Amino acid sequence: MKISTLLEHKDGKFYKKGRVAFSKRKGSIRLRIVHNYKYYSLTIKGGITQKALEAAKALADTINGDLAFDRFDTTLQKYDPDHATRANFIEQRKEPDLKEIWEHYKEAKKYKSAKTTQVFQWREIDRLLDILSPKQLKLSEIEYLGAAVLKIRALSTTHRNFQFLNAAITLYTGEDKKLKKQLPPEPKPSIEWFEPHEVRFILEAFRDDRYNSDRSAFTHSFYYPYVAFLAHTGCRPEEALALSWANLIWSSDRCECKVKIDKAYTKGILLPHTKNYKIRTIALSSSLIKILENNYKKSNQNRLIFPGYKGGYLDHGNFRERQWQPILEALVRNGLIRKYLKPYCLRHSYVTNMHHEAEVSLVKIAGLIGDKVETVIKRYTGLKEMDPAKMPNLY
Repeated sequence: MKISTLLEHKDGKFYKKGRVAFSKRKGSIRLRIVHNYKYYSLTIKGGITQKALEAAKALADTINGDLAFDRFDTTLQKYDPDHATRANFIEQRKEPDLKEIWEHYKEAKKYKSAKTTQVFQWREIDRLLDILSPKQLKLSEIEYLGAAVLKIRALSTTHRNFQFLNAAITLYTGEDKKLKKQLPPEPKPSIEWFEPHEVRFILEAFRDDRYNSDRSAFTHSFYYPYVAFLAHTGCRPEEALALSWANLIWSSDRCECKVKIDKAYTKGILLPHTKNYKIRTIALSSSLIKILENNYKKSNQNRLIFPGYKGGYLDHGNFRERQWQPILEALVRNGLIRKYLKPYCLRHSYVTNMHHEAEVSLVKIAGLIGDKVETVIKRYTGLKEMDPAKMPNLY
């Protein structure tokens, strides 16, 4: 294999020897090392030649040995006596670049961050940094970054991006730049939910194919068990999609059933854990048990409780746009529900109605939905007006 081909950067990966990565930089071979979450680099003199490559491999062996025995020289003078002099000269001329800082962060966190975070949120920041100008990427210009990003991204997206970028800068420099202080406060969305009678209308519409088009190849009733499960349990959609029949725990007489929630399917990736890594087992209501028993006959390759129409995992985004939205909009037009809300609001509805209608304590509800009590209060429990008939006479 040619040296130039060997050192090409492909799919975010470099040729590696042990813990030392090799790459090309300005006509030379560069060694890259990550030690204790810090980034180090060395340039091998002599251009990109076979002799330079052999020297680089020999130096990599030395560095790997020092890393293994915890004697790595962080000044790099042991490996390149002139490194400190050159580094000081370069440092005087070059300011830190956000792209370099971000790549350092990704390298340090790639084994600790969730795959979905890397695939979607990290790539979102990659695209942002590609759009910004070289001047906007300078750390010395960081105080103007908020204004620049808000011109091309929504406020909520910018808040999310800045959370990661701030962590990257803090890891690289040891200084917390508090990037979010550059942004207006993120508006807090109001808690919205369906009233009990609205949930019943939604379930009936799915069950009876009330708004199903004659031209549609998909029946709404196919998704009825999935919607019913979300409504009856307050489960996160990604947790419900990952459930197989093996997750159900039946009593000996099959009159009672519990479900073990221990994984999640999100954005095309099956995670071996839930969003907050908590495993919970909850009892199912008798009405939901009947619905699931009727759904058992729908076999599929992965033995999923809620498979997609053509088998495999159900695409929640597709379901929301093609089945959920048309039904909800029809219910709004017919005056049966107040407004359109996303399927996730069935979780809000479960919490709010369990608390206000069934008078279940927030502590018990938190255990059922797998969240902290304070989170249940802050994000899921809607505020209902006090029933005049239940207004106490205090004095």
